[in-house]
Amino acid sequence: MATGRSMQERYFGARTTSDLRLTPDRIGSADVLIAAGIVAKRSERKSVALAVWGVLVSDHMTGANEVAEMMGRWLRKRSFARDGKTMPELAAKDVAMAVLKWWRHPACLTCGGHGHPLIPNSPVIDESRECPACLGSGHIPLNRLVRTEYVDDAYWLSGEIDTLCQMVFGEMARELRKDLELL
Repeated sequence: MATGRSMQERYFGARTTSDLRLTPDRIGSADVLIAAGIVAKRSERKSVALAVWGVLVSDHMTGANEVAEMMGRWLRKRSFARDGKTMPELAAKDVAMAVLKWWRHPACLTCGGHGHPLIPNSPVIDESRECPACLGSGHIPLNRLVRTEYVDDAYWLSGEIDTLCQMVFGEMARELRKDLELL
């Protein structure tokens, strides 16, 4: 684990490698995938967090529909617990898919993620003005991607994904540390 790569980078590398040999003297890709499996087995939510990460790093959002359906179920349960009414299934999946797409490509399309517009007829950024589309943040506002009545749900889901991914990768690192102690 002394390579300096984050656990997310190690997981991505492990998912895309063809070398899954187990070696007794170092932590390799197979060990990372085993740690991911151990953590995912602990709860469905952690399993979904790993699935979300897999969608985000895949070339073509492979598996996005299945992950959006799982996250849509979270939204439906949350809406029922909050209001006593269940969010429609299609709306829940649409919100989940919008959040996945936003997570994958959050940069504002108007300013290219810089937070400032270009000076007209030039490739130079005008730092004296904020981008009117993202208000200077450089990110597409999530509330512009979902219907008004589902904005709170979209922000909740985004926060939930962020929290779960941090938790999952932290647990994976602890599992790998245990393996290092055994070496």
